[in-house]
Amino acid sequence: FFSGPVELDANGKARVDFDIPQFNGTVRVMAVAWTKEAVGHAETDVIVRDPVVITAGLPRFLAPGDAGTMRLDIADTDGPAGDYKFSVTTTGDLSTGDKPLPEKLTLAQGKRQSLSFP
Repeated sequence: FFSGPVELDANGKARVDFDIPQFNGTVRVMAVAWTKEAVGHAETDVIVRDPVVITAGLPRFLAPGDAGTMRLDIADTDGPAGDYKFSVTTTGDLSTGDKPLPEKLTLAQGKRQSLSFP
């Protein structure tokens, strides 16, 4: 993403916003500044992620009629500790089995937990 030239305020600061697609990872932010007398630059890495990150692990291959297990790794990276509503929706011939799934998860900040279900 590129913003083009941005004018600084009286304090020498500027704000630039970008709409980044859904992404969890690190982005590099780079800036170049110049005046008639000087040029400067800076860069830093910034972590981009949702406050609660869910990663699904599924079998790589399934044939019609196969059964598999889905594992969800749920990490409360920056969200407040507490109860979070939880639901899984399936379509077609997919189901989560007969065992009821929890309706809420209690997450501690900075911790992760895993759930597995058919």
